[in-house]
Amino acid sequence: MFKRMFRVDCATFDEILITIEPFLEQKEMEKAIKSSGSPNRNKTRLAVTLCWLAGGSYIDLCFAWGIGKSTFYSERGVLWPTIEAIDMAYEIGLPLHDVDQ
Repeated sequence: MFKRMFRVDCATFDEILITIEPFLEQKEMEKAIKSSGSPNRNKTRLAVTLCWLAGGSYIDLCFAWGIGKSTFYSERGVLWPTIEAIDMAYEIGLPLHDVDQ
């Protein structure tokens, strides 16, 4: 079930998490805690991002994981910081900040 949901097995998920955690800085943690009660954990960020990349609906993911739509797509939220961390950790070369590409 885990592999169907995230498209990787538990061991690979944990390996990805360990690899990208240094790149996932919790920006403005105090603000995040005040606004929602707690910051988004890196494990949650990775889980939600992998589900979204596998074709999950952001609406379903926001509901299931208790994440607001603005937090989901925010530059400091869940999706983009995690994709950027994956890109940096694995040197994929995604043009995240190049509008033309």
